[in-house]
Amino acid sequence: MLKADYHDIFHILSTHDEPFSDHAAPEPDSSRILLSELANYFADREFTTTILGVDIYQYSRMPNQVQRVIPTLFDYFRRGAAAFCEDEPALFKEDKGQLTAQFIPTGDGGFQVLPTPLHALAFAAFLQMFVTLYNGFRIFPKFRAVTDAIAIRYAVTTGHVFQQDANFFGPAIIRNARILARDSLNRFLLDHESVNWFNRHTINLDTLTAYTLSDIQRIDGFESHPKPSNWRLFSPNEPGYAIRLLTLHKLDAVQSKETILQIYSLHAQLQMKWTNKKTNVANPVMVTLGNLNTQGIVV
Repeated sequence: MLKADYHDIFHILSTHDEPFSDHAAPEPDSSRILLSELANYFADREFTTTILGVDIYQYSRMPNQVQRVIPTLFDYFRRGAAAFCEDEPALFKEDKGQLTAQFIPTGDGGFQVLPTPLHALAFAAFLQMFVTLYNGFRIFPKFRAVTDAIAIRYAVTTGHVFQQDANFFGPAIIRNARILARDSLNRFLLDHESVNWFNRHTINLDTLTAYTLSDIQRIDGFESHPKPSNWRLFSPNEPGYAIRLLTLHKLDAVQSKETILQIYSLHAQLQMKWTNKKTNVANPVMVTLGNLNTQGIVV
């Protein structure tokens, strides 16, 4: 996918407009050629993708000795989740390190760029596994002993995004940030477009509990993905495998700026495994995404 470039855009603006002008405001019709050139430029640079928004709950209220370490701790969790995803070739075909690079940090979380809502669900499950292990004193237990448990809220949105230089922009990111900002109940929220992706490709999101790896590889876009010898979320034979529960609730529609947002809340439980590096023994861990609170979004 082509990237947008500052100098290209500035050249179009400068060619069909003036950086500085002493004239009165021009007629709206005089912008027609400029807008046409900009539309042509972005036609093959804007793409539809999924954004996984992550926010560490009440980060600003943490003591300073905790605040200054949390960004490093979160980055460790995120990089670990990306590595797990890259070892799932049935779902992810990204090059090593690509997922790590496609992240927009915000200090207390950020936005991960992903191909589809299914990728977002997988990435969030692996990220939450690291959070769960930390809260259970299995990751940096001495630091965990002086902190409270970490709570994370998630949002998944699907829509247009473009990349300019090393940054990502677009309405899918803006919508994600608005949804995250309006939730005070630490849920896993999805917009209407993301839920519709599951409706089109898997009948509904809940049906993933009945899916095997072969079912996943019949989804458009996943047909050419290799079948791994090891798996974490979907096995060749056992439906759902790691997924134990998926419950989706539609929340009340809310208005953000001039946009009406249709928002859904997901509660998911996944039985996963982590390996104790000292004993090299695989241990089960139950990972929970979201919760069952169906109250509305904060207005």
